[in-house]
Amino acid sequence: MFSSSNSGGDNLGVYLPFFATHPPRARLVIIVVFLFMIAVWCFAARWLAHHKLLLPVIRTWDSKLLPLALILLGHNILLQHLNLNCGRSSNSREGFVHIVKRRNLPG
Repeated sequence: MFSSSNSGGDNLGVYLPFFATHPPRARLVIIVVFLFMIAVWCFAARWLAHHKLLLPVIRTWDSKLLPLALILLGHNILLQHLNLNCGRSSNSREGFVHIVKRRNLPG
């Protein structure tokens, strides 16, 4: 659980604007849902890692499928980013100002 909340300072650029644009109650709901989903993922991972029928399959294919899954995930993220930023400036500050103005917040 600590690795997901401790993954780097670059996340500050994502989380601070995200939480700044939500009221306190929404922030609480977001945090509770986040912690709940982390627990679900941890229990699912433990179940998969200890499943008697799946364990041999996972041990056989994990070193081959994990890099492929990470490459496909990165590819998907890049494609979504390119689609979202089509026709917009690549300056992230301008994107943040656009989000704040769209939500009618001061700034």
